[in-house]
Amino acid sequence: MLIILSSTLLLAGLFSENGLLNAHKKKMRLEETQRELELKIVTTTSNEEIDIKQGGSIYTPSGNELMKNTSNRLRIICASLICLVLSIPILIMFINKERNIKIDEKKFEEVDMNTDAGINKIIKRLNENKIVIMPCDTIYGICALANEANKKKLENIKKRDQSKSFIILCTKDTARELVADNCPETVYNFWPAPLTVIVNSAKKNERIAIRVPKNKKLEKILESVGAIYSTSVNISGEKSINDVDEIISAFSQSVDVIAYDKTSKQTEESTILDVSCYPFKIIREGSISKKTIKEKISL
Repeated sequence: MLIILSSTLLLAGLFSENGLLNAHKKKMRLEETQRELELKIVTTTSNEEIDIKQGGSIYTPSGNELMKNTSNRLRIICASLICLVLSIPILIMFINKERNIKIDEKKFEEVDMNTDAGINKIIKRLNENKIVIMPCDTIYGICALANEANKKKLENIKKRDQSKSFIILCTKDTARELVADNCPETVYNFWPAPLTVIVNSAKKNERIAIRVPKNKKLEKILESVGAIYSTSVNISGEKSINDVDEIISAFSQSVDVIAYDKTSKQTEESTILDVSCYPFKIIREGSISKKTIKEKISL
């Protein structure tokens, strides 16, 4: 807009009816007319012609008026040139911004989790401490290796309170290492399943949420990388997203990999059971009903 405006002013200052070029032509014509009149008056003795010379009935702009008009036009042209020069950095910034947007549009890697190559890609990226969105045994999850640095990354992506912990997905062997006897044997027997258990950690004085997922592809990943964090695909407090197109639209600029599995039909979240207290408490009923939990695990 600034470029268009300055260009318009510049052209107007140069080529309009009252522009600098036309003003110069008018000045030349006036000066020529004045010389002709003076020559005519000087070479005649007619009283009428002398009266014309002395009476001032013919108007010709003074030098100051011509200078003033020319000065105003020059100001317009200078202002236009300044606007044009100032608009160049803005134009460059706009071009760079558009180019960066196009580059960022494909910041993430899109991976088919239903292939061995896709699973291997996910394993590689997780081991590189990348953030991966992928189908889990329940719904899509934002995942990363379970360490403090990745915990902070997930908190930033989710805009989540630091006091809240993330669910840990792992194999049954890793679960035993993390919680030992703090988790009832009936739970170990129930796993793998979409059952998340809140339990006291065997290594730290804290409670953790842990799940051994029932999903062959996910099991292969966990056997290779160890424990990972997993959290629902949403901003904290908002509804979870479970459609891959919506996920790409909302999180393509926030994560490194978005994996999809067209054969996955999971739409329910896991059931959450708190075994850090007694009697055990069902915090959320999800894929597994309360009735099943009561039958399989002594509450």
